[in-house]
Amino acid sequence: FLIMISTIQKDDKDIKITRFRVEDLADIMQVSTQVLYRDLKKVCTKLMSRIVEIRNDAIQDWEIFNIVKYARYSGSEGIVTMEINEKAYPYLLQLKEFFSSFALNRALSLSGKYSLRIYQQAKSNIYKGKYVMEVEDFKKSLQLKQKSYNQFSNINLKVLEPSIKEINEKTDIKIEVEYIKLKKKVVALKFIV
Repeated sequence: FLIMISTIQKDDKDIKITRFRVEDLADIMQVSTQVLYRDLKKVCTKLMSRIVEIRNDAIQDWEIFNIVKYARYSGSEGIVTMEINEKAYPYLLQLKEFFSSFALNRALSLSGKYSLRIYQQAKSNIYKGKYVMEVEDFKKSLQLKQKSYNQFSNINLKVLEPSIKEINEKTDIKIEVEYIKLKKKVVALKFIV
């Protein structure tokens, strides 16, 4: 999906059908072509099953949709074709003020479960230099639903520290985080990018 959206330009008005040579995808993803050929149908099926949820809690609105609506592989050409659901267009196109580009190869090098999402958040807020997220909003953005994440110490140890370390080592940005407390409880995170 990151490879697909990396083809979107800041001023695009429409998303074209995306076509990739399997050899090029394997090279970008740093996997063998044999493995990618073997797993391509499974990868496409899984990508097509991904659901996006857009919520506006203030007015209790929500919408859900599959992010990818079409995939096809042409064995004679060695090309996979994919199409993003048009319902996603408003969230991916014409984001002039908030458009954020990042080095795809750096983003793909992140292996931590939460590193990529934190990296994307930081890149989209880099123009601010710093941003604040309430702990509950941070948990929602990463879908941290396990009971163990009710304790901030677990979030810090299992999510924040390893993700920030990996981002700082492998990407084009550096992140620091400060904890905002109410009494002794951490209630928000201040990210400095």
